Amino acid sequence: MRIPGIKQPYGIWKKLSGRKGTTLGEMLVAVLILMMLTMVVAGGTGIAVKVYRSEKAYSESRVLANTVLLAMTEELRYASGLTIGEDGMSVSYDSRSYGAGTTMKLEPWSVGEGGLIKLIYSGEGEHNAPRTDDLFQESTYSGYRIQPHGEEPVFALDGEALVISYDVCDPFGKVQAELEGVKIRLLNTGAK
Repeated sequence: MRIPGIKQPYGIWKKLSGRKGTTLGEMLVAVLILMMLTMVVAGGTGIAVKVYRSEKAYSESRVLANTVLLAMTEELRYASGLTIGEDGMSVSYDSRSYGAGTTMKLEPWSVGEGGLIKLIYSGEGEHNAPRTDDLFQESTYSGYRIQPHGEEPVFALDGEALVISYDVCDPFGKVQAELEGVKIRLLNTGAK
């Protein structure tokens, strides 16, 4: 029925304004297309989240590896009288910041797991009593741990340089970052 002065529907609106409805087949095709689009979006989102987590873990571990190396370098570059522990997990030295008898050591959490870098003071120099401190607070490590790189010791001497090798592992033990054979030039030579 035509009403004068009112625009008549056209295109899709003309079809919708008719008395015919949507058939069951058209409805099923529409639902099928919607389900396929939803599966594609969900799959893509799942992959994106997995890649994001992987890249975030890699990035955090690289930052931690470099931050620990920088802190070690700042402490050890000006150290004197260096001696490496027999297991290669520690280095004893006279620190310009903490005094004589300071030890930097990788202390594992448990057998087969990585640990934290600790500074152990003998109580000489500026520190009155023996004590142990983390190189960083444990919250800095965010569940990451440091472990020796393969069979190599963490600390080794190479002439007038200290060679450091370690891996940064995530909380599940997967190696996320590797530092192998990084040399710190010792400015106050005189290794014991």
